[in-house]
Amino acid sequence: MTPPPSPLLLLLPVLLPFLSLWLPASAPACPPDCPGGSAPTLSAQPPSLSSTSSSTTSSSSPAAEAAAGSTGEQQHQLLDDLQYFQHHHHHHDDDDDRYQQRDETSADTKMTRQQEQQDSAATKQRRGHGKGSRRRRKRLQDDPSLSRRLPQTIIIGVRKGGTRALLEMLSLNPAVVTAETELHFFNRDENFARGLEWYRQQMPPSRPDQVTVEKTPAYFTAPQVAARMAGYHAPSGGNVSALRLLLILRDPVERILSDYTQVFYNRAERGRECPPLRDFLLSRSTGRLRPDYKAVNRSLYADHMENWLRHFPRERLHVVDGDRLIREPLAELGRVERFLGLEPRISAGNFYFNATRGFFCLRDARRRRCLDDSKGRPHPRVDGALLERLRRFFREPNRRLFRLLGRTFDWP
Repeated sequence: MTPPPSPLLLLLPVLLPFLSLWLPASAPACPPDCPGGSAPTLSAQPPSLSSTSSSTTSSSSPAAEAAAGSTGEQQHQLLDDLQYFQHHHHHHDDDDDRYQQRDETSADTKMTRQQEQQDSAATKQRRGHGKGSRRRRKRLQDDPSLSRRLPQTIIIGVRKGGTRALLEMLSLNPAVVTAETELHFFNRDENFARGLEWYRQQMPPSRPDQVTVEKTPAYFTAPQVAARMAGYHAPSGGNVSALRLLLILRDPVERILSDYTQVFYNRAERGRECPPLRDFLLSRSTGRLRPDYKAVNRSLYADHMENWLRHFPRERLHVVDGDRLIREPLAELGRVERFLGLEPRISAGNFYFNATRGFFCLRDARRRRCLDDSKGRPHPRVDGALLERLRRFFREPNRRLFRLLGRTFDWP
């Protein structure tokens, strides 16, 4: 005798419509400019701490070169871009471009706030914030040899150039103490109006033999900062004759990609679609590159460097090679220690290679640590023709920078 059907089977037609409401919707297809589904393949061999290999950069495929047009067309387009750069006065005639600028400003503000939160969290994690560490900090504050001093060294930029990595690595030297977060004292009028005493109070307690370091990457590209910083002095200590500046630079095109990547992931976290990089880089009304797009402007290093060299002698400003810092951290940090007049205390034992992340992490007597998860994320895909156009555009500004600094970088 055939057994009767299960009651669940009889109820299935009734339950199916309700079950469909509970099932998650399928994920949308990855758009052309979103990151790939997997992390980039990493070499099984870690880079050497003394390696001299050049940084990996994106290159255009033959198909992308064909899409870019003939050599004559490329030269004509480059001439258009340069002429547009020379005559452009940071305004647009159509609503689309004004919308792009508003969108960039909103994203830029969020990125700055997010970076400040990451900086504060990273510093707190490094110092420890348990009850025991609070007691230790209290004892340090009671030490009469400790006081809050204006910074003797400021990391002025550049954003997405590796400033957080540089600060974390410098903190391996016990003679270095760092401000907990980006203070934006010189570039924000409301903070600058609070005066130097407020600025000094934001610094950590330090001994006379230690160097206090503040980091605000926005300083480098803010036009008013160099003059303000050059004039800063106070009875409590700190003046331009003693102030040393650190600037970390990387391949300007790669820096633009990192800027865009942060915007891309910020939008993804909020469930918003991010337009392709082309929509940010090119004017919708003319099709030309937009040097006023903040990511491009930040990478025009020579323009900003000329402003700084009007206020500071070259020997007071040390430029760190950001691409080399990732590949050869020990060599670059040794140069920084010498520039700051510090005893060399950072050694190869302070680094270990994390094969999962693909870069060096840090360790000291207390623990190991890596930079936060936002570092080393895969870049969204960008077509090769656009990258090549960017590289052509930056060749002359890069040559100007090399002449100003009296040195070159391994940038394509």
